[in-house]
Amino acid sequence: MSARLQRPRLPWGALAAGSLLLITAGSAGAQPPGSPPIPAASTDQTTSPAAPSRGKDCATAESTLAMVTCQGRELSRLNAELRRYLAAAQQRERQLAREDGRPPQSLQGGQADWEAYRSAACTEVYQHWGNGSIRGPMTMACQIDLTRERLQRVWSDFLTVPDGSPPLLPEPNQSN
Repeated sequence: MSARLQRPRLPWGALAAGSLLLITAGSAGAQPPGSPPIPAASTDQTTSPAAPSRGKDCATAESTLAMVTCQGRELSRLNAELRRYLAAAQQRERQLAREDGRPPQSLQGGQADWEAYRSAACTEVYQHWGNGSIRGPMTMACQIDLTRERLQRVWSDFLTVPDGSPPLLPEPNQSN
């Protein structure tokens, strides 16, 4: 017998709904060519069995559709927080450049490279899980984990000060 992980069995309705959601739109803007279809992050904050609220742990979702919907909300929240932290980092860079009498460095190049990396890495996860219904949630988990890591990196590299002064923004919450 193979040591391969057993995929969960879901009712056909949940599989069809999850597949439909996976085919729709990208998670936070356009997906690069060749990226797997990632479900759109819903902005609906209603609570129902098929759409858990942001406060509910996505691991308790009872269907693939509910899991991907919850993960989409979390990814959307993290992407917004990352944009906010990057904007603060860029503002700090402009201030430091003025003080040092040098042109400011743009953080956009590094961010674009990171977005391409996240897309490529999570595309591999999507492809690894083949046609299984778990590939959507696994791909979303990949994007969430990498976005949390990037958020922490932006905070520690650009928004903290080595002299012990308070950081420009609070440390990102890594427990969500």
